[in-house]
Amino acid sequence: MTNVGEVYFRLYGENFDPHEVTKFLGLEPSRVSIKAKPVPKFSSWVLSLSRTEEPVYDVYEKSEALLKLLLPKQELISKAKESFGLDAVLR
Repeated sequence: MTNVGEVYFRLYGENFDPHEVTKFLGLEPSRVSIKAKPVPKFSSWVLSLSRTEEPVYDVYEKSEALLKLLLPKQELISKAKESFGLDAVLR
């Protein structure tokens, strides 16, 4: 039996262009979505290590790998949150 898992970092907000965040951060997202009616309710910018199927999904290992990509951009991420009015989540 395999487990399916994904670790991702998501910036999301009401009215922003995810492509502008890409330029601002200098990081290519795994996927973006643009707010629309009825869904999605928010625009988002997502960086993921991709969804994988493994016998044992080590969330700590995947989180550490994702954080290695994000930590050098920590200040820029904070500025992007402020400039674009975004919230962030790491899951």
